Amino acid sequence: MTTLFRRAAWGIIGGLLFMLSLIWLNRTSLLGAIGDFLVVSDAPQPADLIHVLGGNHRRGEYAAELYHQGYADKLFFTGQSLNMDRVPKLKRTTYGQALSHDVDLKNIILPDVTATSTYEEALALKQLLHDKPTIKSVIIVSDGYHMRRVCWTFSHVIGDRARLFFVPIPAAMSPVIPRWWQKRQSRKILSQEYAKLLYYELVYLW
Repeated sequence: MTTLFRRAAWGIIGGLLFMLSLIWLNRTSLLGAIGDFLVVSDAPQPADLIHVLGGNHRRGEYAAELYHQGYADKLFFTGQSLNMDRVPKLKRTTYGQALSHDVDLKNIILPDVTATSTYEEALALKQLLHDKPTIKSVIIVSDGYHMRRVCWTFSHVIGDRARLFFVPIPAAMSPVIPRWWQKRQSRKILSQEYAKLLYYELVYLW
């Protein structure tokens, strides 16, 4: 019995060591997959509106590119303070970036209330769609690492009211580098995003 037990124990240990060695040898691919899971990416399509989520101000820059390329002629901004009195800080917002890249002010839509979460941003879009029933399709712009949660949330809140295209900004504009595990800021952002993803799944999406 003792011999059989030892053999079984060594077999288990050997199996675990083999699995750990496989994980170690494929760690780059596995870590890459952890980051890639968060990304939802649609090709830009002509739409009635571009909804720019608050956060990284370069989302506004990319939205301006889409606007000038003719994908939509209206931009909707949420998730940040839009106080026009703070002119020195304006360029550090998505809204300010759009203005600095020659988006016509008359083509910008601002919410009445600043959204403080991705879920509230989805609710703001839902209200806009209610107020403007001619809007049937929307490009959602955010960072790639944010898009999985955005997709889940907006699909849940908006439903089939409008066709949604989830278009992340280019990786070069994002604070999260492709090899995210090599940079402290990227590691922090991804760990926080996974925590938020779990929270949203438990609180909002059930």
